[in-house]
Amino acid sequence: MIGQAPKSAITGVPGWETADEQAYLLQLAQAVPSDGQIVEIGGEYGMSASLFCKGAQPGVKVTTVDIFPGDLLDKHRANMAEAGFAGRSEQIQGDSATAGRMWEGGAIDLLFVDGDHAYEGVQRDIGAWVKYIPAGGVVAFHDCACATNRLPHEMHFYVTRAVSEWFWGAKGRWKVLPSVNTTMAFERIK
Repeated sequence: MIGQAPKSAITGVPGWETADEQAYLLQLAQAVPSDGQIVEIGGEYGMSASLFCKGAQPGVKVTTVDIFPGDLLDKHRANMAEAGFAGRSEQIQGDSATAGRMWEGGAIDLLFVDGDHAYEGVQRDIGAWVKYIPAGGVVAFHDCACATNRLPHEMHFYVTRAVSEWFWGAKGRWKVLPSVNTTMAFERIK
């Protein structure tokens, strides 16, 4: 969703997460082990990447995967640099499902899925990326029509349908974590 995005009060980088969601993403990043890895699907202007960079310990690798249409990759990098995070994260420009199938970066301690909001797109991202999360790792999904979302948009129901089908199909391998506004999170337990 490209447009005039509000700026984070925490990092100054524009994006679409609410203040409560920003605090939650910061908290999730702080829980990543010092040699861990965070991957986000859908980076747009860089708000969530900047929160991950700010919250994570210096040894944590942060990667953003996005198609970055037009000059969005340049804007993303400029926003990260302006926030003081130049060189702190890596950006992969391309289709997220394809990037996930080709991933050679190892285990992912925190995966944030906020890319294609179509039901099939969310399914593809789940199928391509969740397998890299070890026990104790977390996956969070943005733009869900969950109980804490006071004003769900139509696309939130597509995301939620894909997430719900994945969760129930995982047969007890994941624990539900608290949801915050439109963000749902799950911890891998086996």
